[in-house]
Amino acid sequence: ETIREAAMAGLRGDVSILGFADLLQHLSSAQKSGSLLLTRSQNSKTIHISPEGMRLVHSSDRRITSLGEILIRTTKITRQELDVLLEQQKRTGTRLGELVARLGKVSKQDIQSALREQVQEEIYDLFTWNEAEFEFEVEPTPPSSPDNPMFDILLDANPRSIVLEASRRADEMQMVMKV
Repeated sequence: ETIREAAMAGLRGDVSILGFADLLQHLSSAQKSGSLLLTRSQNSKTIHISPEGMRLVHSSDRRITSLGEILIRTTKITRQELDVLLEQQKRTGTRLGELVARLGKVSKQDIQSALREQVQEEIYDLFTWNEAEFEFEVEPTPPSSPDNPMFDILLDANPRSIVLEASRRADEMQMVMKV
C-alpha cells in the first residue's frame, strides 16, 4: 500500500521515520481533507488539512508566541496596555482579542493578523517535533471548535511554501544557536 493510498483511508506512524515535512507533502498531494493529530510526550496538536488550507483545531501545550506579545511587537499596543488588559482578562474571563478590540486602537483585521501569526507559529513548531506519533483521519469538514479563537483562521495549504519557511526558520535558529 502506497502512502498516497494509505492517506486516502487514514494513516498512522512515527514522525521520526517519515518526517513532518514529507508527511505534510504526501497528505497535500492526496487532495483529501482530514485531521492530523500529532502527539509527543504530554503534548498534542491537531490540524485540519484540506485543499483550501490548514486550521489549528487543538494545541495542548502553551502557545509559542502569545497574542499580546505579537500585538506589542507590531506596535498595536504597549506593554503597559497589555498588563492592564491581562489583569482585566483575569477578572472577567473575556478573551484578550475582545478586550483589545474594545480599546479601539486595534482593528479586527489586526487581531486576525496576529491570530494568523500565532497559528503559523504553532504549525511551524511541528517541524521541530522529531519524536512524535501522528494519526491522520479523513474528515471532509473540520470538527467544530467554538472555544478556539484560532479555529476560524485558515492558512494557505501550499505545503512547499510552508516547508520552505520552516527550513528557513530552522536555518536561522541554527545560526542564532551558534552565536
